[in-house]
Amino acid sequence: RSTLFPYTTLFRSNLSGGWKGLLIEIIVVAAVIAVIFLFVIGLSKVVGSSMEPNYYEGDRVLYLRLANNFQAGDVVIFRTSGDKDYIKRVIAVEGDKVDIDNDTGDVIVNGKPYQNDLVDEPTMKYEGSAYGTPTRFPLTVKEGHVFVLGDNRMVSIDSRVAGIGQIDTGDIEGKVFFLRLDRKSVV
Repeated sequence: RSTLFPYTTLFRSNLSGGWKGLLIEIIVVAAVIAVIFLFVIGLSKVVGSSMEPNYYEGDRVLYLRLANNFQAGDVVIFRTSGDKDYIKRVIAVEGDKVDIDNDTGDVIVNGKPYQNDLVDEPTMKYEGSAYGTPTRFPLTVKEGHVFVLGDNRMVSIDSRVAGIGQIDTGDIEGKVFFLRLDRKSVV
């Protein structure tokens, strides 16, 4: 008997006992996987360029649905009232004070420039948008909410627009913990 694959004995006994045992085992494994993906882990595909250069169109991410302790720097999936999923980076959490300096392009959180080695481009306030009026700055993040930005700040529709605004943590589907690249070539 093989000790390299401990389930060999289990499968072999089901095969010798008939196909019903094997079928039941397959159904149980499928049910466990379904429960995990319904309640614990989610899978999402990145659409658009708002998270480049860290997440590209077509990349697939796994996210933890049970996450509820969000911190600056976390990448989250959330759903808006328009029933569309977004992927963005948390910049500030409840109680944090946020401002954007249009002259320097800095995001200021609690009086200090927000530091993120993954983003190297200026951030500007929206002056107007098809997604609604711009968010007014400075602001304090409301209780039970987070402030999010896309990594590609020049094209991202995010908390700088009142139509998205501060995200209620109850609308967050989960925290991204795994990225699968779907790029034709990686340089």
